[in-house]
Amino acid sequence: MLFVGALGSSACHHSHPASDARPAEDVPDGGAELSHPAPDARPAEDVPDGGAELPAQFPEDEALSLPDAGLDSGGTPVQGTVLAMAWGRGAPGRTVVVAGQRTVTDSRGGFSFEYVPPTYDAMVAEPDGMQISVYYGLTRRDPILSHISTYTTALDEPPHTATVSGTLSGDFPFPVDSYHLAAIYYFADRGAVTWHLGQPFRSAGPDYGPVQVKWVGDSKVAGTLAALGQIGTEERHWTNAYLASASLPLAEGDLVTQDLVLSAVPTGRIAGTIQMYQGNGVEAVLLSYHIPGKSGRISLDQCATTGRFDCELPDLSALGGDYCASIVDVFGYAQATRCGGAIGMTDFSIQVVAPPQFKSPVTGTPTSKGSRLTWGGVQNAVFLLEIGPDFPTPNAPIVRAYTSATQLRWPDLQAMGIAFLGGSTYTCQVSALLPYASIDDLASSHGPAAMGVDRQQLDSNTIELPLVN
Repeated sequence: MLFVGALGSSACHHSHPASDARPAEDVPDGGAELSHPAPDARPAEDVPDGGAELPAQFPEDEALSLPDAGLDSGGTPVQGTVLAMAWGRGAPGRTVVVAGQRTVTDSRGGFSFEYVPPTYDAMVAEPDGMQISVYYGLTRRDPILSHISTYTTALDEPPHTATVSGTLSGDFPFPVDSYHLAAIYYFADRGAVTWHLGQPFRSAGPDYGPVQVKWVGDSKVAGTLAALGQIGTEERHWTNAYLASASLPLAEGDLVTQDLVLSAVPTGRIAGTIQMYQGNGVEAVLLSYHIPGKSGRISLDQCATTGRFDCELPDLSALGGDYCASIVDVFGYAQATRCGGAIGMTDFSIQVVAPPQFKSPVTGTPTSKGSRLTWGGVQNAVFLLEIGPDFPTPNAPIVRAYTSATQLRWPDLQAMGIAFLGGSTYTCQVSALLPYASIDDLASSHGPAAMGVDRQQLDSNTIELPLVN
């Protein structure tokens, strides 16, 4: 079948690809998050401590808080962007605090500060204050801050819309049916959409649409319209494949008719191995196709595997992109994606390293706002510490703290006007994000919100910490 899927992350209770992925409805990035439950806990593993302790700019006996930077303290400008993790676009209307200075992101998710010290921390908060990202120890002057956005306000609705309709013709037979499928894709740098023929209340072909294309930024966008047809069986998903594509610039309010001619394209195979760390296993690999510089992806197939995979896929090289492979692990603790695949590869392999585990405190330990959490290191990784209650509030938000260190004190959110309330229990998890050489590398164009790049997120077991005043 044609599958639509995307890796993502959510606070304290992570989302991972599922082994029973199925077509999704239209979503802003052309994909849908797929959930895979994880067990409550698993035995900690002894992994090498490859991380630093505390960064030099943070004295060991002081809480990690955001220092003030007055206009007379020197510094140079910082111009950055907040990207929504789930859909990879700029997140407008988010509060950003850098070195004690505050602003709100513009319509593209951009922010700027004139005076910022050489090393600084940054916070990003949702409009309701219940989701906060913290980046410790940045030095780059053009940070791209990936942030979990909740898509709960009109701020996240792309401001520009055009409508595309048309007719498919060519070699592909209609109407669509089970294992006889077709889908329309529009890919641009600032938006993407997927439209499946034959879904409830939609045409079974050859007519398609109306497809609403939405995007951010300028009122005009240049993109690619593509159609992919699939004929297969339960045993062999891609016996025949059909492809059409056309460049299609759009402007706000356009009502466009664009016909496409589907032509048969060959199928081929991509093979490789998934090497999981000891104590975990792999159930399947998800194959997708990504076009560089474009949002969205074409999710193609799911191949069951216990280590070695060999998948038959349509040859989509005419679109100018490459294939990505993402794992579905047994316990839901690991996300790993490798891109750059091509038809005919036999060594398109992924090696998944062991996740970090907490050293202290242990679950159930009463914790104060000055308490320090420590964990084991992982080479070539930056760490994500997630802290959140079962029911977040503006005074008990979900916090995601990014650091190159292997320990942090309880996040100090005074710069956001937030004081954690005692008497609540918080779920904590630490994840290794790789491959990233530093926190500055993480806050770059190939950070967690980027599409079509190699990445891994490896999650520890969770611990429960009651916070006392």
